[in-house]
Amino acid sequence: MSKPAKTLTACLLILVLALPCAGCWNRREIQDLSFVTAVGVDKGPEEGTLKLTVHLAKPFAIGSAESGGGLEKPFLVATSTGETTFEAVRNFIKSSPRRLNWTHNRFFLFGESFAREGIIDPVNWVGRDGETRRRTLIVVAYNSTAEELLQAEFELEPIPASGAEAILNAAQKGLSTVVVSTVNDFLINLKSDGIEPIGTRAQVFPLVPGKTDWDRTNIEGELKRTEISLSAMIAGSALFKEDKLVGFMDERETRGYNWIMGQVRSTIVSFNYPHRGNKKMGLEVIRMKSSIIPQIDAEKVQFKVKIDVQANIGETSWPAGSHGGADMIKMVEEKANAVIKGEAENALVKAQELNVDVFGFGREIYRSNPQKWAGIKEQWEHLFPLLNVQIEVNTRIQNTGMVRF
Repeated sequence: MSKPAKTLTACLLILVLALPCAGCWNRREIQDLSFVTAVGVDKGPEEGTLKLTVHLAKPFAIGSAESGGGLEKPFLVATSTGETTFEAVRNFIKSSPRRLNWTHNRFFLFGESFAREGIIDPVNWVGRDGETRRRTLIVVAYNSTAEELLQAEFELEPIPASGAEAILNAAQKGLSTVVVSTVNDFLINLKSDGIEPIGTRAQVFPLVPGKTDWDRTNIEGELKRTEISLSAMIAGSALFKEDKLVGFMDERETRGYNWIMGQVRSTIVSFNYPHRGNKKMGLEVIRMKSSIIPQIDAEKVQFKVKIDVQANIGETSWPAGSHGGADMIKMVEEKANAVIKGEAENALVKAQELNVDVFGFGREIYRSNPQKWAGIKEQWEHLFPLLNVQIEVNTRIQNTGMVRF
């Protein structure tokens, strides 16, 4: 075969092979999709069923809501039930003219009563489904259902999931009073020895006086919004024993957890200063680190937690220029040490009362001494509530600040 004939044959072959590759055989046009931004899971109306509540974004209404050109609600609240999560997801076909798309889902919310019976089935569905994301955040509705929590809105954000995510990120970075836990974190801790899963706590509260009745604040089916009746507070943490919710930590206890885990990015530590007539002082934590050190011998296991904090003086309620001496700074540091240590100890007490090792002390034993862990692994549930943990805090004031006149 001549060279021109070979070239022609090769070009024809490439053309023939390229034809089946044109286009996407399983394409989904964006106008045929409905994007989920948050999903809640509760017990279903019948025994053995569950109820899903979702926020579906309405792109054609978002622009007008952001510009103030319209009152149409930029999201839709829809519900579905099923015997399994997968079935409930598929049953949305009955109420949504568009196929649900889960790639933009940010929150997996669980009602408290549902979470206390175990959340492994919905979380397992997220882990298996190819469209969902493992970075979706795990949140538990404190003293309410997930459906109630999904009635909450935020005045400065048209999409509630965006507002909740912004609050959560700000609380993590500026207050350290929340725990941010994804589906991936939950599954890893669930399958790991010596550590239990933890999630975020959220609580719904009314904005309009007198509107506390759930039946009067259900926004499902509303086309327009004239007022926001409910909002949400995202603070604290939810503690799990395996996949079952066993209790909550409040904001200070959660910050204590973050002190131990080295997850305080920035926060304000306030306290009375007795040497100045109980005047107030506020320190801004600018960086910190912690170390969890197992101390293991043949007879017992105990731990030391070392917390190193660097802070600036952000506010005092006594005259400027009167707190710069070395003795004064040392006393401030000691006062801060006591406050931080107290919060860390309170978090430890709460975890030991609930018997959930969310700190991963058992995992640290396994890492440092696998043979010891193998010998006490089966008894860890009985040993953890009695575990002796010594907390040592070392605060250093980096900057006393300067008042401008």
